[in-house]
Amino acid sequence: MRHLVTTGTLTVGITAKTPPGSFTNTDGEFDGSKILLFKKLAQDLGLKITFVRLDWPGILPGIAANKFDLACEGASWSNERLSSPDFLLSRPVGANATIAVVRKNGGIATWNDVNGKRLGASRANCITIPPSAR
Repeated sequence: MRHLVTTGTLTVGITAKTPPGSFTNTDGEFDGSKILLFKKLAQDLGLKITFVRLDWPGILPGIAANKFDLACEGASWSNERLSSPDFLLSRPVGANATIAVVRKNGGIATWNDVNGKRLGASRANCITIPPSAR
């Protein structure tokens, strides 16, 4: 507690671009499961909370430069990050998977069917809707 960026305040770096973990809701407030988690953590520690919104490339350098106390974003484990004296990476709280999505009538049913074809992709966040909500 004596090493906080601001005494009495938990300062958290976020992108607010990774729903459902962190995002900006329609009234301009930060929201999401990670936002709620760190608000509760601050409350339990008797601290105020401040979120610093920045793009992903600034998250790890911001922690290393003591711009905030912790970051509320996804980061993959790598040997470089795990051996860094600047970072403590928590255990994963979520998991990602890389998948291919194709049209059923597109002629691709197996990985072998992809051979020789041009593929395109985009980076996006996906939210799974449970069957009960459909």
